[in-house]
Amino acid sequence: MNRVILMGRLTRDPEVRYSQSGDGSMAVARYTLAVDRRRSRTGDPNEQTADFISCVAFGKSAEFAEKYLHQGTKLVVSGRIQTGSYTNKDKSLLLVVDIQPKLMVTMDKGERTVENTVGLIKAFKEYGMHVLATEQYPKGLGRSDEKILAEIDDEKIFPKTSFNALTPEVYDYIKENKIEKVFVTGAEGHVCIYQTIRALLDMGLDV
Repeated sequence: MNRVILMGRLTRDPEVRYSQSGDGSMAVARYTLAVDRRRSRTGDPNEQTADFISCVAFGKSAEFAEKYLHQGTKLVVSGRIQTGSYTNKDKSLLLVVDIQPKLMVTMDKGERTVENTVGLIKAFKEYGMHVLATEQYPKGLGRSDEKILAEIDDEKIFPKTSFNALTPEVYDYIKENKIEKVFVTGAEGHVCIYQTIRALLDMGLDV
């Protein structure tokens, strides 16, 4: 049985983001809990007296954390321990589709989508995974959001004029780097994202 109960204090305010799901947006809260150890009999003043446990909460629990939890709050949490590492990172790609201000302003929670996408990009870069982006008709609709441009090099951002983001450049990159899994995020899920995912699946990729 994998179940753990921890009691400690938050080392900082929870970091809460909202991810898109089939039923709408879902809150995801991340925070660190400082859990005191029992006093050691050695009396060593340099001995660590607390463990710092990274915690993740979802849905209603995350919304509660966002509203009520702050740095220093004493908290009891119940959950499960999850460990491990992702070993197939060299064959994974994040494809960011058309995060452009002129498109995002027309969408519900567009700014939140930009922030969540930036978080994804940073996470992929932190683990050394591949990141590409596309822009729909940038001559008319403008470049990607400046926050996206700050994270992705220009040579990895490709213009397009069709809904499908699997441009020849993206296709070649996938083949050259032997990509097996693609994570897709971006604008216009009913058109661009849908057609892009269908094209990636047709390539035999895990999407």
